Amino acid sequence: MLQFILMGAQAAGSIMSSYAQRKSFQQSQLAAGLEQQQLQLRLQQEVVASNQQGLANLDMLEQTLASQRALSAARGAMPGVGSTLSLAQKSVRGYQRDEKARALSMDFLKTQRKYQMGMSSMRQTGQKFKYGVGMFKQGMSQLSTMGMQAGGGGIGGIGGMSGRQGLLTGEIGG
Repeated sequence: MLQFILMGAQAAGSIMSSYAQRKSFQQSQLAAGLEQQQLQLRLQQEVVASNQQGLANLDMLEQTLASQRALSAARGAMPGVGSTLSLAQKSVRGYQRDEKARALSMDFLKTQRKYQMGMSSMRQTGQKFKYGVGMFKQGMSQLSTMGMQAGGGGIGGIGGMSGRQGLLTGEIGG
């Protein structure tokens, strides 16, 4: 009778341990999901900031070109000819250079965020695997222990001795 009470207590302990592991796993999965969302949000914020910077640069170019046209008109120079044209082209080239650098920087940030999301996903997959292995080991251990308590020798056991114990002592297969 005492043996069945002990087996019941052991089973209850195993169930509680499994429940705690499951809850811990669920919490880690929730945290990983939040990390993914945070990385995606950060990427979206960086894209918006980059686009705003591009618009500000374009606005600045328009103001610069308007100022150059006004100065040329005040001097009586013909717009689009000679030094007036050269100055406008220089401003446009500067804007284009800045835009290429901004786009390159944005591509780098996108690649970096995608890498971070991939690493987060790999950690999440590793946690799933670790959880599965832990549950399998716990189940196998529980089966082995219950078999030994019932007098069956555990999994693969002979005569009240587990297979591994028998091999170590030389009592199996010899």
